[in-house]
Amino acid sequence: MEQPPANPSSAAVHDRISLEAMPTRAYLDETVVPIVMQGLAALVQERPENPVQFLGEFLLLHSQKK
Repeated sequence: MEQPPANPSSAAVHDRISLEAMPTRAYLDETVVPIVMQGLAALVQERPENPVQFLGEFLLLHSQKK
């Protein structure tokens, strides 16, 4: 039976090591692509005058909802 990490910081270190060990494509697919795709879908629906600014603001707003 696997024991949980001794404290939250050791869990964070373990997660960080796992992310660093991933190939580049897998890392992006796991961490960035889902939120970028959501942003692009919102961008297509809204069709704002400044799409780059819209996407940037979307990513900043939604990146904190993790």
